[in-house]
Amino acid sequence: MDVSDHDQRVLIAAMDALSLGVLRDKRHVQSNRTRLLRWYAGSGLPLDAFMALVREAHSRIIARQFELRRPAAYWFTTLAELISQATAGRSPAAPKDAVSPEPVRIREESKDAAIKQEVHR
Repeated sequence: MDVSDHDQRVLIAAMDALSLGVLRDKRHVQSNRTRLLRWYAGSGLPLDAFMALVREAHSRIIARQFELRRPAAYWFTTLAELISQATAGRSPAAPKDAVSPEPVRIREESKDAAIKQEVHR
């Protein structure tokens, strides 16, 4: 599945901010990006609805961030549950860590633009 450049930039910037911030997961930035992009593509949700779920998962982890040993795992589990709830009764692909049948293509220029955008905030 192909994700638009705009959606990639938004999602990558959000994931980078989370990975380097509250998730404390600098080592897995690239895999976190890939997972988020796959889940977005598989959800069938519009970007604004998906980002609302990302923000909700973020707000839930903020309250517990100092008691969690693996905040990234908790955040992704929370996001998966939120996506499942949001897509209940429809048939988009459920978020899974398994390789999707059609990989999401991350364009190099999108990654670079997202990084530059985040640095200039």
